[in-house]
Amino acid sequence: KALSFPPLELGRRVVLIEGAQGLNVQASNALLKILEEPPAHTMFFLLCREPSDMLQTILSRCQVLRFPPLSETDLRAQLGSVDPALAEAALRWGEGSLSRAREFLENPAAEGVSREAVENALLLWEASPRIPSAAVQWAEGLEDSLIAFAVDTWELLLRDLAFAAAGAEATSLRFPSFAPRILALGRAGGAALVNEAASKNAVINRFRVYRDFNGNLRLDFAALLTELQINSVGKRRDIGVN
Repeated sequence: KALSFPPLELGRRVVLIEGAQGLNVQASNALLKILEEPPAHTMFFLLCREPSDMLQTILSRCQVLRFPPLSETDLRAQLGSVDPALAEAALRWGEGSLSRAREFLENPAAEGVSREAVENALLLWEASPRIPSAAVQWAEGLEDSLIAFAVDTWELLLRDLAFAAAGAEATSLRFPSFAPRILALGRAGGAALVNEAASKNAVINRFRVYRDFNGNLRLDFAALLTELQINSVGKRRDIGVN
């Protein structure tokens, strides 16, 4: 209702909607009605990670603008005085996004959960095709509020795994402290691992969509871990490829 009135001081009003891909049905329908006949003095910025995550009916009424990631130099300047080790972890997590880096720093448990998520995913892949009970128990016991950190960590780790399979060096990885294990898995999986890692990212995206519709996160998070098993690693080991 307030948007129907012109701004008091400036010529235009700007509305920022963060996480626009997570709007529920009612909010999406209300936004769609506004976008069909937008106020002449108002600009809307719908912020999301990927345009494909948005409803097509909303996306068709928008112009897509891609904002490039911030450089590490710019991010460091914005983060200010932070413990160097923690700053490095936040930069890896943020991937050029100041809001993501700050989110990481503002949650005291984020760094520990991220490391645990990497460790348990590596345990899973190193045991392929078996599913280690310790990894599943960790997933079942993780607090709901920390699940998003673990899921985002796995997404970054899958990228590292694909890079390793394609022949990347340790300096290209987001998790350098785990580089020897990641590189070993990459060599074991070979070219097939690159495609499989991409398919596992699609599994993560489906989980995010389901999470937005308020599923049982605890049960489904544990199931997600088992779905991320990398079969190409186990198969190549079975036939003696090193």
